[in-house]
Amino acid sequence: MTELHALASARPSNEDTPSTATTGTARPTWFDIHGYATVAVESNTPAEHLFREKLLPFHAAPPSGARPDIAVGLGSSVRLRAHGGPRDALRITDGGVDALAGRVHVRRVGDRFDLSGRGELVTAVLPLVDAVAAGRGAALVRGASFAVGGRGLFIPAWGTAARAAVVASMLASEHVALMGDDWAFLGADGRLLGYAGQMMLEQSDRAYFPHLFAPRSPAGRLADRALRFTNGRTDGVVVHPRTFLPAEKVAASAPLAAVCLVEPWDGPHLELVRRDTDGVVRRILGNVVARLPEPSRLVLTRLAEAGLIGLDEHFGAKGEVLRRALEGVTPTALRVPAAWPARRAAHAIAERAVDLL
Repeated sequence: MTELHALASARPSNEDTPSTATTGTARPTWFDIHGYATVAVESNTPAEHLFREKLLPFHAAPPSGARPDIAVGLGSSVRLRAHGGPRDALRITDGGVDALAGRVHVRRVGDRFDLSGRGELVTAVLPLVDAVAAGRGAALVRGASFAVGGRGLFIPAWGTAARAAVVASMLASEHVALMGDDWAFLGADGRLLGYAGQMMLEQSDRAYFPHLFAPRSPAGRLADRALRFTNGRTDGVVVHPRTFLPAEKVAASAPLAAVCLVEPWDGPHLELVRRDTDGVVRRILGNVVARLPEPSRLVLTRLAEAGLIGLDEHFGAKGEVLRRALEGVTPTALRVPAAWPARRAAHAIAERAVDLL
């Protein structure tokens, strides 16, 4: 398991102190996430190339004189010692709270965060982005998102139907553009905001995207260069949608028009049923926490333990954002027979979801 620790810093507590990602001689790599959160990664950070891959849709030129909401760098090498052992330490200082649980340090200064260390920084940044964005009116959500004729469709993550199959079936429609297959944002202003990041396709997804698994094709060579994964074997590929889809098949934002949950069930037929907004908000919030990568979840819980993120305030703010985002939208649930094979279920989900609009 990836080790983490949250460290509310050994550096001075003054809010005007420059963050580590803005003091180096080289300009940091800058990411602007739909105007709700900014991330700057110090040029000598070991994970910089991974940030470029994971946050590619949000890469932007650093604004002159701007300070990021989240600064990522090597940071301080201060060590904490605890009665319970080196992996579990907590210290109160004049500058805030220091907490230790591994190799990732987080410091909160006002509304900004400094993230540093030599642990898993890329996934550790996710709950920080979520915290910043939620306070400004955008909620990080997990699921597939599409623009259908310019209108937003969000399908919260589910556990059984094949995600890649649904994406492929949706994209087969002429007027559908992909916004993201894994993460997205819902704005309190009613916008669905995409995150067309890396798609992880396993061998079982070959039938839906065969060209990405063909080594002699341009797309296949691109996927080869991108990444092959699972224990050194060529069991899958990781690619960015913009590298193999036409520009018109990828969208960044759209007004939210429909939310459709997918519910596997024991019945023999498809059923489309309405769901109340409060229940859907609770499910979306729970879905994000349940499906956070383990390093992200550990960061969130460690920050909560240290008092750097108040879970009551955080989830309260996200819940309010989601309720405002869903105003005027009637959430539905598509109940899909659990016995159906993935391809049949995917076609049915795509067809009925598009019909909602």
